[in-house]
Amino acid sequence: AYKAIPEASIQAFPPPSVPGMGAVGGLELVLEDTLGRSQADLAGAMQILLAAANESAKIGNASTSFRANVPMYRIDIDRNKAKTLQVPLTNIFSVLQAQLGSSYINDFSLFGRTFRVMMQADPSYRSDLRDIERLYARSTTGEMVPLATLLTTEPVLGADITYRFNLYRSAILRAQPAAGVASGDAMDELERIAAEVLPQGYQAYKAIPEASIQAFPPPSVPGMGAVGGLELVLEDTLGRSQADLAGAMQILLAAANESAKIGNASTSFRANVPMYRIDIDRNKAKTLQVPLTNIFSVLQAQLGSSYINDFSLFGRTFRVMMQADPSYRSDLRDIERLYARSTTGEMVPLATLLTTEPVLGADITYRFNLYRSAILRAQPAAGVASGDAMDELERIAAE
Repeated sequence: AYKAIPEASIQAFPPPSVPGMGAVGGLELVLEDTLGRSQADLAGAMQILLAAANESAKIGNASTSFRANVPMYRIDIDRNKAKTLQVPLTNIFSVLQAQLGSSYINDFSLFGRTFRVMMQADPSYRSDLRDIERLYARSTTGEMVPLATLLTTEPVLGADITYRFNLYRSAILRAQPAAGVASGDAMDELERIAAEVLPQGYQAYKAIPEASIQAFPPPSVPGMGAVGGLELVLEDTLGRSQADLAGAMQILLAAANESAKIGNASTSFRANVPMYRIDIDRNKAKTLQVPLTNIFSVLQAQLGSSYINDFSLFGRTFRVMMQADPSYRSDLRDIERLYARSTTGEMVPLATLLTTEPVLGADITYRFNLYRSAILRAQPAAGVASGDAMDELERIAAE
């Protein structure tokens, strides 16, 4: 039995200033690594920032849960040997997942409840790293190949949880203002400290400058929806661009906010979000016998993330996602290093199959009655019935 954990870090947090708005009170500052360095470098920069923040008279307490020294094992697969022995990588990953972790099978209903079926090895067969020596993967010829001949393991230190903010690897600093110090002054102090002590390539965010802050009342009938107010869906029935839809929404918003019957009207729809458009030369892909599904799978797993499975541990459910290391997807030119497999087994560079261009567009696209749409949310003015406010919105839209 243990009555204490020697390496534990105990942190106390006050309740949120507005009950129900968040889990704890205080301030948060997000430290971003814009140069794609290691987790240990990020942890070092965070410790520098923490030490300086805790020395300030305006900061009562600063702490972080980010650690880059959690013991773990790294497994490296010899892909050339696996290819020589005709063992698909998917077979290797499936064996490791099912034997060392867990693999989702299906759900079934019984006694009016839904149960999840997970497959995993007995604890006695996965309690030691040497248990890998007893695992085998099937080759395409049907032979069972020992995994010990295909992979190596090494003990490493890393972060148990990795955060992302604006696509950068990040760590979160939480702080409390000192007694008698306003939260705004404490936030300014944190930014000042970050600008003075952080190494080059690290930046701190206490706010999002381009953010649009909107307040919504609770629903009129508790439990019926997340917020109260009205919603109007603006449909583009002619299939024009997202920019045209955003322009029409801004016209509607301006008119609605001038009405005496509408207290506030807003929208989260934007068509000016920077992004890249990727065009695939389908004729060339067909000529080189590269299936489009292979191209999409590579782009998804290497530039975004790909869902693997869920597994249960310590009474909680965790999701496994596969994605490339940040250093291999921090720049658009990383596409030049990606390959897709053809039906003949050849690895074809993606750079020969696609082109990219910077564009502006909507981060979220809504559909209503099959048409591209945007949603306007509004509150009736004080003393105005919701029915009258809805009629007013329809009148404004028609005009």
